[in-house]
Amino acid sequence: MTSKEKKTGQSAESTDIQIDRLAYLGTVITVLGYALSAIAEGLELKALEQQKEENFSSSELTKLHEQMDELTKEVRQLRRMLR
Repeated sequence: MTSKEKKTGQSAESTDIQIDRLAYLGTVITVLGYALSAIAEGLELKALEQQKEENFSSSELTKLHEQMDELTKEVRQLRRMLR
């Protein structure tokens, strides 16, 4: 093998190593992107669950308010009957 062939072989190996390093770096960046996406989805899910709980609490409060109004009406009717 001549020195020119050795240099060409070493150059090709060096290029292959650089390509592999770039591919590895691309994979790492992709995995980090997936991880960030999963975290964002988790945060969105948590926010939706909290919003649902708040809406549920609001509807419960509305129902309780209606029940209190009904009870107030009944108490007034009972007072009128007792007079």
